[in-house]
Amino acid sequence: MPYIADHERRKELDQIVELMYGLGIQDNGEINYVLYAFAVRHVDKRYNSLKDYISELTECADEVRRRLLVPREEEAILENGDVV
Repeated sequence: MPYIADHERRKELDQIVELMYGLGIQDNGEINYVLYAFAVRHVDKRYNSLKDYISELTECADEVRRRLLVPREEEAILENGDVV
């Protein structure tokens, strides 16, 4: 989880999250578009900057998998039984 110690900064970032929700940003490619457009428009095109940006995206995907998807999978196994 990306822990943001500065609570004021975190409030600003949370406003972006809520704005995306309010705009109805979907997980059907729209989030992909937003993140790609951000990279194209605002991430420095140096190798290390792009590498770091990709690393952030990867860490986010790993965090979603670990904290949201895995527990749901464990729940489904309990409900429906495991593959044997």
